Amino acid sequence: MKAFFAIMKQTMRSAMRSKVFHVLFVLIILAVFLLPMTVSGDGTAIGLVQISLTYSLNVVVALISTTTLWLACSLLSREIEAYNLHMVVCKPCPRWLIWLGKWAGVFVMHVVILLISCMIIYFLIQWRVSRGKFSDEERERLEMETLVGRRTFYPEPINLGQRIEQEYQRRLASGSVEQQHNP
Repeated sequence: MKAFFAIMKQTMRSAMRSKVFHVLFVLIILAVFLLPMTVSGDGTAIGLVQISLTYSLNVVVALISTTTLWLACSLLSREIEAYNLHMVVCKPCPRWLIWLGKWAGVFVMHVVILLISCMIIYFLIQWRVSRGKFSDEERERLEMETLVGRRTFYPEPINLGQRIEQEYQRRLASGSVEQQHNP
């Protein structure tokens, strides 16, 4: 585990040194702040939220995907060219652990960026809706239709034993099953 976390940490450090990563990160931040503030919907609260969420999150996901692809390709090749990977390979560390550590480093970085971006987009949209001149009916409709993914409701578990017993008793009463029948 120590080697895994060391490789993951080194991958994140190496990614932070990449200039292309910085450029794409700035583009993500600009997209997060500018898109929810500049796009406008059809004049309704629901239209504003749906357009802002769709455009902002799609651009952020596209930029994060580009950054992931760039880092995945460039980090490993840069470490091979600079002979940094050779120092890791000669240690008692399996190859799959190196790949897993690199993947986890890139993954953790991008999960953090995605979560921060989503929180900023959410708060900017909330601020924009609260600042907008929407009727109470429109705000209520927005809360009931669009902003509803906050709680999970699970179905009531079915008590199969009780249902089976009820069905067995019903069949006994109707005569379709004999009294001597062993369920």
